[in-house]
Amino acid sequence: DVYKRQTYSYTTGLPTDGYESARTTPVAGVVFKATKEVSVYANYTAGLSAGGTAGPNTANAGQVFAPQKSKQYEVGVKVDWGRMTTQAALYQIQRPGSMTDPVTNVYSFGGETRNRGLELTAYGEIQKGLRLLASAAFNNAKLSRTAGGVNQGNDANGVPERTFNLGLDWDTPWVEGLSLNGRVIHT
Repeated sequence: DVYKRQTYSYTTGLPTDGYESARTTPVAGVVFKATKEVSVYANYTAGLSAGGTAGPNTANAGQVFAPQKSKQYEVGVKVDWGRMTTQAALYQIQRPGSMTDPVTNVYSFGGETRNRGLELTAYGEIQKGLRLLASAAFNNAKLSRTAGGVNQGNDANGVPERTFNLGLDWDTPWVEGLSLNGRVIHT
C-alpha cells in the first residue's frame, strides 16, 4: 500500500506537514472444503489506516503521523443450502490507537484497540424473485494498550456492541428488470 497525506494551516491555507510512505500489507487465507456444501476457512489481513494529526490543543499540534498498520484474524464456516448460504465467523481486529499523554500533552500513536467478535450472515433467494441479506455482529472492543494503563480494558470508542442488518430485494412482476429493495439497519 502507498499512503500519502498532507495537512494545511487553518489560517494561511499553506501546507504545514505531510507524510508519504509505502508499506507491505500481507493477506493470507486458507479454505478447507469439508463437503460440497461446507467450507471452513481462516484468514489474516494487515491493512493501513490514517495515522492522524495532533490536535490544536496538544504540545505537538499539527504533527502528521505515519499510517498505522492494523491486523485482522478470522476463522469461520460457510454452508451452501442451495438457495441460501449461511456463514458464521469469529474475528479479532487489532488497531493502533492514539492517545495524548496526560503529563506532557503530546499526542502520539502508542495505544491499541482490540475488537473480538462473532458475525452471523445469511443470504440468497428465499423464493424466485425474492432475495435476502441478513447479518448480525456481536463485538467486544476494548482498549488493550493505553497511556500509563489508565484506561486499560475500557470499551473502545466508535465500535457498537451489536449490529443487525436485514435487506430484501424483490423483482416486480409488472415490469421486467425492475426490482424494489429495502434495508433495515440497527446499531
